[in-house]
Amino acid sequence: MLNLTYRLRGQCIRLKIPEKRVFVPNFVGLFNATQFRIRRGETVADVGTGAGLHAILCAKLGARLVYGIDVSADAVKAARRNARLNGVAGRCRFLQGSFADWLPKLRCRPDLIISTLPNTPGASRLMREPAMRESPLVARFLDGGRDGAELTVDLVKAARHSLAPEGRLHLHLVAWSNSRRTLAALASQGFQVLTLARAHIPLWGQRCNAVRAIRERAQGRPWLVRFADFPRRLEHDVRIVEGRLEAEPRPLPRRPAEAVVEVAL
Repeated sequence: MLNLTYRLRGQCIRLKIPEKRVFVPNFVGLFNATQFRIRRGETVADVGTGAGLHAILCAKLGARLVYGIDVSADAVKAARRNARLNGVAGRCRFLQGSFADWLPKLRCRPDLIISTLPNTPGASRLMREPAMRESPLVARFLDGGRDGAELTVDLVKAARHSLAPEGRLHLHLVAWSNSRRTLAALASQGFQVLTLARAHIPLWGQRCNAVRAIRERAQGRPWLVRFADFPRRLEHDVRIVEGRLEAEPRPLPRRPAEAVVEVAL
């Protein structure tokens, strides 16, 4: 069992993660978490919640109700435990199954849908990296389909009919997936797309690779991660976007220019 503490957006979040069964947040997900826009009292759906990091953070930032959805029973069990550990279990509902099944059935239509869905092309060499082979149970949930964009495109279509009026969809687009296809789907479904932030996440911070880096660098002391310091390479590009259904999008609150996360074991 991996015990992690994150300090992020002024919040302290503790997670217990059975790392051979549940995905440990990588640095794509951590960068994503630095950019959420949560309005107090909103309802949020975290699709692909994993160990619950993003759902718990949304609750701590003021969401009234957060649905965490994941196909993995192990992930849902871990997320429920972590929500209790962080004192937000009363505002989090974790659901096992596909987003296609659950989004239309939620009791409250979400104001915001956050995606942490897999985006690694299933047939690519990326699925055969050593870190992925070492955790086959986790890796099988990281298959993003033929071009890495299949699940995200399906989510865009589902979100269009599941969001509350003037709802938002928060996504990360990565260089190793077909981002053009995702952007085309957003446009076809009537979303106005705003880029929130960009970073270049090295290979060791992608997919399952981050676990080893966390063990090596955070052991015994907090590790301060500054995304602006990561080497700039196009093949490692990660873009955080928000698709909005508003006819005239309201101004976004300004976020700090530097995205920082502190991680400790």
